[in-house]
Amino acid sequence: MTRLLDFDFDTRTEVTANEGPAANVQTRTSAGAALFRHMVRSLLSAPALKRASLRQSVIRRLLGAREPYSCIDELLDTCSSSPTVDRLDIAIDVLSSTGDLAIRYAWDYLIRDVQQWNPYSSRAYEPNHDHWYILLRAVSRCAVPEDARLRMICACKNAARRGIVEAVVEALGDLASEGSREILRTFVNSHTDPFIRNLAAEVLADVE
Repeated sequence: MTRLLDFDFDTRTEVTANEGPAANVQTRTSAGAALFRHMVRSLLSAPALKRASLRQSVIRRLLGAREPYSCIDELLDTCSSSPTVDRLDIAIDVLSSTGDLAIRYAWDYLIRDVQQWNPYSSRAYEPNHDHWYILLRAVSRCAVPEDARLRMICACKNAARRGIVEAVVEALGDLASEGSREILRTFVNSHTDPFIRNLAAEVLADVE
């Protein structure tokens, strides 16, 4: 079983205008995130012939950012809310090109997601299924060892929300390893949701 406490994650603190040099750091971070958001929007709206160069610019900016997690936040928010038809595929393509950064961010995002769920809150927290779809499918394709990718994906396989489990199934299909196929067979044989069982069967048939 994967335990969240086994993983390190960043703790972010806000700064105010009278905190001196720290405020300048926050301002630079906000400006950098805003510029990155503009670049992502340009990529989403660009014609097909211009996307290759814009894609490379976005990836370079993300890998060289002072606060890459803030930039990935912008990538997820901008792509998931865009009217562009292939917006999720674009986000997956960009994030999967960042290697280990994609997995480190995904673990951090999982911890943040868990922390936002509070059974005593008057307003139930709803995870963003599009964000998880992008993250898990990007993780499945990034250039890191297979066991690290599978470990991250499997950390979400028992999620209560169908949208997240659907992303897990698709990511296992992307991985297409013996380990991922074995988990897909488990979904086919024993998952309680008929939709997930059928989806897993379709994905498994494609990778066997």
